[in-house]
Amino acid sequence: MPPEEKDYAIVIGINAYSKLPALSAAQSDAADFIEWLLDANGGGLSVNEVKEVKSPETPWSHPTQAKPVQDDIIQKLQEIEIGNGTSPQPKIGRRLYFYFAGHGFGPKAMDVGMLMANAAEPAFMNNLGLFPCREFFRKHYLFDEVIFILDCCRDAGYSTVSTRGFQPLLETEQPMAVPPVEDFIILATPFGEKSFAKFDDKLNKRRGLLTRAVLEAFKGEPRAADGRGNITAFSLRNYVNKRVKELAQDLKTKDEKRQEAEIRDLPNREIIFARVTKKIQVRIIAPDALDGDLIVINGEGDVVEQKTAAQATKNQTPWVIPLLKTAVPYSVKHSVTEMEVILNLGKVEGDTHEFQFPRP
Repeated sequence: MPPEEKDYAIVIGINAYSKLPALSAAQSDAADFIEWLLDANGGGLSVNEVKEVKSPETPWSHPTQAKPVQDDIIQKLQEIEIGNGTSPQPKIGRRLYFYFAGHGFGPKAMDVGMLMANAAEPAFMNNLGLFPCREFFRKHYLFDEVIFILDCCRDAGYSTVSTRGFQPLLETEQPMAVPPVEDFIILATPFGEKSFAKFDDKLNKRRGLLTRAVLEAFKGEPRAADGRGNITAFSLRNYVNKRVKELAQDLKTKDEKRQEAEIRDLPNREIIFARVTKKIQVRIIAPDALDGDLIVINGEGDVVEQKTAAQATKNQTPWVIPLLKTAVPYSVKHSVTEMEVILNLGKVEGDTHEFQFPRP
C-alpha cells in the first residue's frame, strides 16, 4: 500500500488526574479502540501506525509531573512525521483517527476541551481543543480524512477558557486542500451535558456509552449498516444516536438516562468504516404459473439478482442467493405487476431462510 493511502491513529485515554477525580473507564475504552484498530478484520492498522497516549502505570510523585500533557500528544504526532521540518509538509496518509477518553468540558457550543492530566479548575488551561485541532488538520493537508471520536463530558460555564491546538508543531500555514480535508466528529454528548460509563457484565468492566456504541458499529453490527452492508458516516450517525440512548436507559439516575451522542455535519464524500460480512443463504420461491421475472433489490435500490419466476418455483432447482444480514431490508419485485414485497433479514436466526413471493 502506498504511504499516502495508509491510516493512522492517535488514541488518548486518561484515568489519572492530579487535581480532578480519577476515571475508571477512559483507558480501558482507549485500549478497546486500539484493539479494533489493530484487528486485521477491523481497522487493519499496524502497531507503528497507532500511537497511544495514556496515564503512566506508576503514580507521579508531585502533581506538576502529571502525565500525559499536550507535549506528549505532540510527540506522538511527530512520530508519524507531522512537523518533520519539511516545508510544505507532505501528505502523510489517507485517514487519521483521533480518539480521546477522559475529562472534558464545553467552552463553546462548537468546541470541546479535552483535559490533560495536569488540568485544574477553574482555569482548565491544560487542554486540547476540538476546534483548534480540527482547524490544524484542515489547514495542513496531512490526511484526506480525520475522524474525531471524543468520549468525554462537555460541561458548560467555561466560556472564557481558551482551548489549545498543536502549536508550534507546524507554524507555516499551507494552502487549503483541494478537494478539502474531510472530517467527521463523533461526540459523546451535546454541549453542556455529561457523558457516562456503564458496567459491562460480559467484559467485567466499565465502558463509556459512546465508545461501546461506536465499536459495535465498527465491528459490523447489522443495525449500523446501510442497504449495501457498509458502515458509513451516515449509517453510523443514525446507529450511534439511537444506541447511546438505549444504553443510557439502563443507568441509575435521571441525568445519566438522558445521555445522547452528538454527531455533527456529515462529510461531503462518503466515508466507509466497516462492512457487514454475515450472509444468509436465502431461497426465493415463486408460485406456479407466475409470468415475468422476480427481481431482488437491496436497501439502496440496487438490483442484486433477477430470475424468471417459472425457474424459481418449488419444484425447480432452488434459487438461492447469499444476502447480507442488515437491518435495512431487501425487497423482491415482480416485473409484470410491479408488486414489491419486503424481505427483512435483520431478525432472521440461522444461516438459511426461505422466502415465498408473494407472502402466503
